[in-house]
Amino acid sequence: MISNAKTIIPILLILVLCTAFGGCLPGKANTNAPALGRDVTRADIETTTREAPTEYESAAESEIATQQTEPVYAPETTDAASETGSAAGTTDPSTETGEEPGTEEETEKETEKETEQVRTVTEIDYLVLVNRKNRLPDNWDDVIELEYAESAYGEPYYVEKKTLRAFKNLRQDLLENDGIDIEMNSTYRSVARQQEIWDRFAEEKGRSYAERYVAVPGYSEHHTGLAIDVIVSRDGVLYGSNEEMIAARKTFAVIHAKLADYGFILRYPEGKETITGYAYEPWHFRYVGPDAAKEIAARGITLEEYLRNIPDAVTALE
Repeated sequence: MISNAKTIIPILLILVLCTAFGGCLPGKANTNAPALGRDVTRADIETTTREAPTEYESAAESEIATQQTEPVYAPETTDAASETGSAAGTTDPSTETGEEPGTEEETEKETEKETEQVRTVTEIDYLVLVNRKNRLPDNWDDVIELEYAESAYGEPYYVEKKTLRAFKNLRQDLLENDGIDIEMNSTYRSVARQQEIWDRFAEEKGRSYAERYVAVPGYSEHHTGLAIDVIVSRDGVLYGSNEEMIAARKTFAVIHAKLADYGFILRYPEGKETITGYAYEPWHFRYVGPDAAKEIAARGITLEEYLRNIPDAVTALE
């Protein structure tokens, strides 16, 4: 009895001590042990694994990032970084100045939208600028007067009435005096039609070709009714494709020399790609009126450059 007591008493003492000081079973932590600082939560794990928003991101962008179904993981941060970075209650560097993150960028976008919303005209403007940065005025179709016309091939077209009259005179001059016949190949077209053309060129010739030669819907001069693309025939030879017309330099030199007399300009001249946004297009004529056309031709400039000298003109190079 005494021998059993000598055996049992040490065991009981060991069990009592183990219970008091954290347990004696290997690999088994004491769940009642005090936390070092604070309890670790799911939020802490996400703080150290999800990429924290930079000072350039807006609050909306940060919110979208946290709503992603699959988190974006980044290298684990140190304890110091966790406490001073994205832990709750800390100050984001971008808010120290009193400005909300992304405020400036959002303001610029809103300003652009407001500018686009109020771009209207009260009457037809033959100097209207439509290019990659300036879209067609919203109410343009309300002020333009289109006329129906057919080419010598029986193709139907719509053109602004003064532009059409000037084109007919130019065509007659070239045909009677130079033996060159220019025919309308593309004139006014809707935004929907422009989208079809862009998609076709992108599919047939590649996206890079479409971006270089074809305007984005809403930003094409063909929406104005003041632009005419032509095909050319001379001495029984038809120049119909873009490549053929680009190669027919002598023939187009004769045509271009007479454009200004009838109020037209070569809208996308060679060497001005960085200004107009488009590569050389010898077939694309734009009606601006005789006075402006003659000055633009004499100075060898583009419509963008010409409008820089006109007060209140909307330009793409501000």
